[in-house]
Amino acid sequence: MKSSLLQQAINIFLSRPALLFLIDGIGALLSASLLLVLHCFFQLTNGLPPTIVYTLIGVAFVLSAFSLTSGWLLKRHHSRYLRLLAILNGSYLLAVFIVIFYYFSRLELFLLLFFLLESLVISCLIYLECKAGNQLIRQEDLQ
Repeated sequence: MKSSLLQQAINIFLSRPALLFLIDGIGALLSASLLLVLHCFFQLTNGLPPTIVYTLIGVAFVLSAFSLTSGWLLKRHHSRYLRLLAILNGSYLLAVFIVIFYYFSRLELFLLLFFLLESLVISCLIYLECKAGNQLIRQEDLQ
């Protein structure tokens, strides 16, 4: 059951790769915006140095711009950009894990839950981007 739902999602993204870029871009934009709100209005990031918070926000905005631009401009060779996006998302995810590990004792519970939920969503996106990218490579090789 799970694998068939996952395969259906991958098939949707294979037929419309721009949709995966759009979902990733909107997610990164939402993540950056929520982190900015948590920092500026609720001061839930007090356990983190502001430079780290602003760096995570900036990187999320850049990843959002990359995803949305790729989805909008690309007409072919989506597989290369999906794999690059998976690598970039993986790097961001690694940075978040390092921040969680290093500052764990100083993090507010809500911020920790935010990072963990964000990590779960990003992990799912990375998986979908890798699967769709690999299958698109096979399709591009056949053409």
